[in-house]
Amino acid sequence: MSYNKLLIDRCTVKRRVYGAADVTGQPVETWTDAYVNQKCRLTDQISFTGVQGYSYYEHKRVDTHDHLIFFPNGTLIRNDDRITDVVYADGSVHDNGPFDVIEVRAHSNSKHRHHVECMLKRIKTGGT
Repeated sequence: MSYNKLLIDRCTVKRRVYGAADVTGQPVETWTDAYVNQKCRLTDQISFTGVQGYSYYEHKRVDTHDHLIFFPNGTLIRNDDRITDVVYADGSVHDNGPFDVIEVRAHSNSKHRHHVECMLKRIKTGGT
């Protein structure tokens, strides 16, 4: 089975852009679609590569990420992108997110680049 057949989800990748300044002189932050209906695979399993989903800071556990998402090789994802609207191949909702991308890793085998793996942190919104 090819790796791409394992990418059973689709998602939207949003990218932060800055517009004109607001009344205080600060640039207005908005999000634009970098990818729509992008092949991917979202999982709440936080480690396939031995990376733990937490670290320690001043002897306290700090959760660093809570989901992983995988993309085909060549997908250009940035550390400050955002993942939303994850759906299965049949269009049913998997997870609307949103998630912040906190780390991006390109994986290779001995012959070529294989896939892109991103660590995600769910964004707490409203009463969640």
